[in-house]
Amino acid sequence: MRFFLLLSLFFFVNTCLADQIDIIYTSPVNNAKYIRPKETIILSSIEKINVSSLNTPDLIEVSGNRRGLYSGNIILAADNKTIIYKPTTEFMLNEEVTVVINSGIETINGNFVNPLTFSFSIRDTIASNNDGSFEYILDGFNEKVEMNFMSSNIVTDTLPP
Repeated sequence: MRFFLLLSLFFFVNTCLADQIDIIYTSPVNNAKYIRPKETIILSSIEKINVSSLNTPDLIEVSGNRRGLYSGNIILAADNKTIIYKPTTEFMLNEEVTVVINSGIETINGNFVNPLTFSFSIRDTIASNNDGSFEYILDGFNEKVEMNFMSSNIVTDTLPP
């Protein structure tokens, strides 16, 4: 009986003393713009994650304002601190995506990760048509510009050697 009481007290104290920790890194960052449709979501913790806690249904919910709820795969990286969420389908262009991290992620130290919500926007494509206009694709940190000039009055300047 005494053993049972001590064991119960141990679990009670451990549960009460368990800390809540924050996600220290997200990719994309909150309110990021011009994100690629093939984006992978990355979350990092300061403590190693208990891999069995990642099997909780609806632990990570990803939804877009155009397509709705996205399904995906949760992967724990080799450092055991980084969670990777790979959507099974690409995000839609010009879509606002919201990521909700629900309670349930536990570290190997018995601490729980605080719930978190963040959003980002998928890039938009301004398409060029056959009228000589240009196509400008916003791609995170990269920019791709394609221009079709219908005029022969193109002047290029060169710098002297």
